[in-house]
Amino acid sequence: MSHEQNHLVHKVSSLVADMEGESERGVALVAANYLDDQLATLLKAFLIDEPSEVDDMFILRAPLGDFDSKIRMSYCLGLITQQEYHDIQIIRKIRNLFAHQTSSRSFENQNIKDRCHNFILLTEQGTINIVLGLQKDASIPADFRLNNIPRARFTLLTAILCLALDDRARNIERTKAYTNGLVQELIF
Repeated sequence: MSHEQNHLVHKVSSLVADMEGESERGVALVAANYLDDQLATLLKAFLIDEPSEVDDMFILRAPLGDFDSKIRMSYCLGLITQQEYHDIQIIRKIRNLFAHQTSSRSFENQNIKDRCHNFILLTEQGTINIVLGLQKDASIPADFRLNNIPRARFTLLTAILCLALDDRARNIERTKAYTNGLVQELIF
């Protein structure tokens, strides 16, 4: 594994560890909020560099003011894959169950358990490797090995997605800076 991949694996492990002390409801709400923030960061990186216009798009009741709108826009702009879209929508639904239904406040609730087992990105080791940018046959750290514990699956996937989206946002920023430099050179 390269230094950068080791760093990414360490960051995923750190995010997972941060959520270990949370209640089940806390994990669902905090993890989904991390993901919501990362989608906002990704979208802002992609949009024009005018914070006064862009930031207004993300306030409550604005076009990108809620989690679902950010998910849909990210997918429609091609910033997330169909598999990521699918899994982030499941995370959003689980978050809503924890936030709004007192009877569903456990990852052992059958409805939530079933949703956690429907994550596409956690169906096989190769998929996790792709998300982490590892070689297809690379060994996954023991912390990341799949198990049937719904909370662990939810936490792991959320952490991996947050870091993948963060990396994607940074790459968009670099591309925009490079492109803006080329445009400036062409104009002048």
